[in-house]
Amino acid sequence: IITHNLADDECSGTAWLDYILLAPIEFQGKINVNTATERIIAVLPGVDKKLAGNIAKGISKDKKKIRPYQNTFDLLDVKGMTPELMCRIANYITVRTDTYRVKVTAEIFKTSPESKKVNQENIVARQTSSFVVERKYNDKTNWTILQKENININ
Repeated sequence: IITHNLADDECSGTAWLDYILLAPIEFQGKINVNTATERIIAVLPGVDKKLAGNIAKGISKDKKKIRPYQNTFDLLDVKGMTPELMCRIANYITVRTDTYRVKVTAEIFKTSPESKKVNQENIVARQTSSFVVERKYNDKTNWTILQKENININ
């Protein structure tokens, strides 16, 4: 039972709940359960190797495949997951990734009238760049990519 009284606002209420998850704090560097390996998922508090495997493989309580997860609460359907454990890990997981590493390699090839083969010996110049970018949502349908870091590798 949750009872709430706010004398200043002149409102009160009572609720009976089977389960509640309050996640007011956001943590940086969340683990994306759609892309993380079993080993990474196993570092979450309270998650053992067996549950980590079920999450990584998307195995539900009725042995159906439920991955990719549409939202973090889909994990409540994973075999071995409990509401209490979900509360423990909720601030550490996500189903979206907003930070990406992009690696671009540009190559210039010499051309030959005799051979138009694209192979290692025909490369005359190469430039590789690595970028860390972050996706920021402007609204539900529009987003912007912000470059966070640039590393040139020659």
